[in-house]
Amino acid sequence: MILNSNLKACGVSVFPSVELGKEKVSVDLSVGVLYQRSGDTDWLEIKKSVVLQPSSCVIIETQESISMPNNVFGMLSTKGSIGGKGIITANTKLDPLFVGKLRIPVFNVSGRKVELQVGQAFCSMSFWRTEAPIVGMETRTAIKTQPKTENWLKDFWGRYSAQILTGAFSIFGSIIAAIMTVTLGG
Repeated sequence: MILNSNLKACGVSVFPSVELGKEKVSVDLSVGVLYQRSGDTDWLEIKKSVVLQPSSCVIIETQESISMPNNVFGMLSTKGSIGGKGIITANTKLDPLFVGKLRIPVFNVSGRKVELQVGQAFCSMSFWRTEAPIVGMETRTAIKTQPKTENWLKDFWGRYSAQILTGAFSIFGSIIAAIMTVTLGG
C-alpha cells in the first residue's frame, strides 16, 4: 500500500489536492457537481446537494480528478461515516493509466432519504503498486506487462520453480523405476 505522503513520488496525482489530515493510507473523494439517476443517460447538475431516495442508486461524479501512473492501481471503498447512514458506494478498482474524474455508483440501502452535499467526502481510495508496470497507452488495451529486468533467472525461478521441481522429480523417479525394472526384472 502506498501512504498518502508518498503518492506524488509514486506518480499519483489528485487534483484539486486533497487535505491529508487524519487519513494516512487513503484519499477521501468528495461529491462533485454532476450526477446521473440509475438507468438514465442524462447527467444532472448538483447545485448544493443531491437527495438519494430509499432503495435507490445514483452515479455521482467526484470533485477530484486522478491521474495514475502505469504501475499503481486504486481500490475504492465507502467512507464509514456515510455507511452508517445507509449509503454505500460500489467497491471497485482504479486501473493504472486512468486519468479523469470518477463516476461512482452510490446506493441508498436505508429506508429513508439521505442528502449528500457538494464537497462532502463519500468514498475513499487506497493505492497499491503493481507487480510490474503496464506497457501501452491504456490499461484495457495493454495486454502485456513489462518484464522485470533486474535478474531474469531469479524471476524465472520464482515463477516456475514448482513446475521445474515436479518435472525433475518425475524424470528422476522414472529413471530409477527403469533401472530397477531392468536390474531386478531382467
